[in-house]
Amino acid sequence: MRALEVNPSYEQSLANLATVYHLRNERESYNQTELKILGINPASSDFYTTLAENCIGRFRYQDAVNFCYKAISNDWKNWHAYGLLGANLLRIGKVEEARRFLERGFRGDPFNLFARNTLELIDEYENFNTLQSEHFELLIHNSESAVLGQPILTLAEECYDSLSTRYPYTPVARIKIEAYNDHDDFAVRISGLPGISLLGVCFGDVLAIDTPKAQPHNEYNWARTLWHELAHVMAVGISDHRVPRWYTEGLSVYEEMLARPEWRRKMDLELFAALDQDLLLPIEDINQGFTRPKFPEQIMLTYYQSAKWMEFIAERYGFNAITEMLVEFGKGQDLESAFQTVLNQTPKDVEKLLLDVLKSERDQYGAVLSNLPPMFGIQKDEQSFSEKLLGKSANPFFENLKKGFELLKDGDLDEAEEKFLKAIEIYPSFTHGGNAYQGLAKIYRERGEKAKLRDILKRYLSITEYGAEEARELAKLYDDEGNPALSEYYFERSMQVEPYDLNTHMRLAELYKAQEEFSSEIDERRAILALNPLDESNAHFQLALSLYNRGRKLDAKREVLKSLEIAPGFREAQKLLLKCVEVQD
Repeated sequence: MRALEVNPSYEQSLANLATVYHLRNERESYNQTELKILGINPASSDFYTTLAENCIGRFRYQDAVNFCYKAISNDWKNWHAYGLLGANLLRIGKVEEARRFLERGFRGDPFNLFARNTLELIDEYENFNTLQSEHFELLIHNSESAVLGQPILTLAEECYDSLSTRYPYTPVARIKIEAYNDHDDFAVRISGLPGISLLGVCFGDVLAIDTPKAQPHNEYNWARTLWHELAHVMAVGISDHRVPRWYTEGLSVYEEMLARPEWRRKMDLELFAALDQDLLLPIEDINQGFTRPKFPEQIMLTYYQSAKWMEFIAERYGFNAITEMLVEFGKGQDLESAFQTVLNQTPKDVEKLLLDVLKSERDQYGAVLSNLPPMFGIQKDEQSFSEKLLGKSANPFFENLKKGFELLKDGDLDEAEEKFLKAIEIYPSFTHGGNAYQGLAKIYRERGEKAKLRDILKRYLSITEYGAEEARELAKLYDDEGNPALSEYYFERSMQVEPYDLNTHMRLAELYKAQEEFSSEIDERRAILALNPLDESNAHFQLALSLYNRGRKLDAKREVLKSLEIAPGFREAQKLLLKCVEVQD
């Protein structure tokens, strides 16, 4: 408003003011502002592109599409509007329509890097497969389709079954999932430019995630990311894209921990250190933690702080309060009104109650938080929170952890075990690299104490979303003990982080075969072939055998013929081919 006092006719300011009215659903004020700009310039086009750009930041992609159409109708040479329209059509899943407008915009402005990158990405889709399940359509690169396609759809259906019982939202069509094996492709999908640091994004009933191949240098749990984004689908859908950023992010993090206890984010130390330093953002400013962070760790801290909000509301007022507020957002209510309507309290009142709970919870971490240096700096090259914890703190937890690894290095296993157990007693949720669980596992391996090794690995995996190597080790221990169900569980668990391990797929295939779970075995046999095994002939034969056992004789015949093309003298394959032919006759 101050800008308009200086220049009442400035188009950019009028567009920003109109955005506020539009997002508040104040139609009369919006219409008056729109009439004012059209009175000044009846062919105004940038007014609508500014509205579109502002809507994108608030997840209002269909609104952005509508404004872009208006921009183009007022100026058919507004090439920026064509590119913006194409991008938002892509966000709502209209790929071919998006291509058409992007191409037109790029022809008019061949220097539009955003349009060029996005068009190149769309061209890449010819190297992707499309798979379907009851509620989902999955776009995934050919090279990963057989390895990750079915696991993604299986988990998505499990998530849908869970969320649909608690969220009053039913998509009008299949939810679209896009899985990218190249992070630059994923980044272009989101912003038109490479280099973005996100792992997943939700546009409504369309979402995109990285696969682990797109994160080769990082530990990455694709399953948790998928669940997180699917929770966004529900929150955005119920609220008609009007949910505040912190609310939907906190809700998705909260849904992660409801889905799998080990997916709960281990950020209590950061949270309570920030509480001690008065760095937790107040409710009126919490969205700025995502968009204008003041220190490197603040973005991730804001995710966790927002999740604590959701956890508190669910426990104090019941989970229905969360969804009822989403409904209120969908009606155009702001945060203050939604809290008053559903909780009969203001956001600040609820915040006071939450802070009281957090201060109470903080007490149990006193031994870990004692003697900590200032933990949050403003310099980007400053040490991370965990580096400071491990390098500078002098408190009982870290002293025991540090001493345990020193004793382990010196070969004093008994004393090292005692220190590690003490560290876990003080703070059992520490799972960063160099944690006490890994130290104890090394001790028990060296001693050959399989029962203790099994128990400490199980305990570790109950609180970490990673640990693929430990999960495979535990799966093998259970397999040796004759417990196929738990062996299967932990092999599958490892796939959430490292889905490309050929030996794991082979072990799972044999476990499914032994339990006559032939459909699951078939998926594993296809994954094995996609991972280029050394004995390709036998891999085709094993797939043919699992197909035969499942009753799919014609498919079995095709696979056994592929086996015999590679190894014509393969006797077992010849016998299976005869069985397939006899059945057909």
